[in-house]
Amino acid sequence: MPTCLLSITHTSFISVVKLVKNFRSHNSILKFPNERFYGNDLQACASPSIINAYLNSSYLPSKKFPIVFHAVSGKDNREASSPSFFNADEVLQVKQYVQRLKEDRRYRTSTFPSLTLFKTSLIGMYITFS
Repeated sequence: MPTCLLSITHTSFISVVKLVKNFRSHNSILKFPNERFYGNDLQACASPSIINAYLNSSYLPSKKFPIVFHAVSGKDNREASSPSFFNADEVLQVKQYVQRLKEDRRYRTSTFPSLTLFKTSLIGMYITFS
């Protein structure tokens, strides 16, 4: 079994490095990018005990799909000194999900994966949870 984590493609003008082993995400999360962008080269290598930890949770709309899609209407804000935007309502919604998980004794972890529209919203979450 090869141990290389990269796929390197050479053309006459440019070299492209493609990371092909993913050690963080559930197969359901990787399916779309693997088919659309990786030519089915992407390999799920995360520990099943980690990526399946939240399956069957009462917090999931679909018990076998480890993602919650939650639309948040809010205002895109920006600090005067920053070109980055954030959505305070989005931060508060994610905070509610994380607090519910932290209070649930079945889920003992210090990190929770989150995907938000704005990077600055994630920074706001770090500050909010600190």
